[in-house]
Amino acid sequence: MTIIDGKKCALAIEASIQQRIKEKRLSPVLTFFLVGSDPASTTYIQMKKKACKKVGITSKVALFPDTISEKALLEAVQKENENPQVHGILVQMPLPSHIHPLRVIKALDPRKDVDGFHPENMGKLLLGDPSGIVPCTPKGILHLLQSIDIPLQEKNVLIVGRSTIVGKPLAALLLQKTDFAPSSVSVAHSRTKSISSLMQKADILILHLCTWRIMSCNRCLGFRKYAKLLSCTKRWGPVETIGSNNLQLFFASRLYFLAS
Repeated sequence: MTIIDGKKCALAIEASIQQRIKEKRLSPVLTFFLVGSDPASTTYIQMKKKACKKVGITSKVALFPDTISEKALLEAVQKENENPQVHGILVQMPLPSHIHPLRVIKALDPRKDVDGFHPENMGKLLLGDPSGIVPCTPKGILHLLQSIDIPLQEKNVLIVGRSTIVGKPLAALLLQKTDFAPSSVSVAHSRTKSISSLMQKADILILHLCTWRIMSCNRCLGFRKYAKLLSCTKRWGPVETIGSNNLQLFFASRLYFLAS
């Protein structure tokens, strides 16, 4: 049984970033935009600040009340775009209902868009242009699969979930013409008909956490049980073979992997 050591991979990436910053004598600065006082968003920002400090990146938080107007927020974003001392900008989602998130994302300088959600970066990802910034979760999934040498070349991959954060960019990433690319990539979601049939044909199944409840086919018998187990142990890798198809369950932060 192969366990994907996510922590080990993360530490290696952190060490690499830290070394590059020291060697090139860089002083990168990242600005976080936090609107309101949502507890989850506040926690995420604190975790990200801690990660920045660990590798030598200076971070600061631009905190705004949830009553800020969209115009005022866009003006604040533009100010950071024009600040030569700031190298990256991250707008913490969700935003208040009166602020359109896409307008804010479009207002970002794509060169400073560390989330990779700006249309220019998404477009480059779709076109296979390596100069764009790739969203971190899909890039992390690919990195972890590569870390254990899963042969994708002859595999059919099914991604369940069509979010801008995971499903769509991951599909675009896996569709690149590389030696690591799978035979085919399919995307399903809550409105997909006969999803069980698609899952039966998949060699590798990637489920986003918020969509796994729609699964009902035989290949996922016991899925809820093992998902709960993995959520507690927070381990990567196949913990048990499910059914007669030799399908194995993977857990990856907010994602679940099933691979034959």
